[in-house]
Amino acid sequence: MRDARLVAAAEKAAAFFNGKDGFGNTGRLNIYTCDHDERHAVVTVDREPGVTPFTIECPHCKAEGTLGTGFYRHPPMTSSFYRVPADSQPTHEWYRPDSLESFAPGTVDHLLKGGLVLREIAKATT
Repeated sequence: MRDARLVAAAEKAAAFFNGKDGFGNTGRLNIYTCDHDERHAVVTVDREPGVTPFTIECPHCKAEGTLGTGFYRHPPMTSSFYRVPADSQPTHEWYRPDSLESFAPGTVDHLLKGGLVLREIAKATT
């Protein structure tokens, strides 16, 4: 069962993003490209209406131990603003969790303002 505060945030985000003057981002794909290494890319899908950031920390550089500067511990990836080739397959998803547990205070604030959080899409096992 989803936390009531997240339900309210989801309803507010849905009204804004899918309302008369909003845009429906549910199901839309986006690509984030690493500012440090252009070969690093993450294709995301928005699972629900909500706010997603312009930049994220590069998970590839993080795995390699490449350090960033400024705000991010590892190099940032920049959004393509939903300009994505039609044949792109998502590797990560923006979602709204059922609980606020285990999230840092800044992330809780983001979620309560209609934001979504990112996770890797689990690969199907056969």
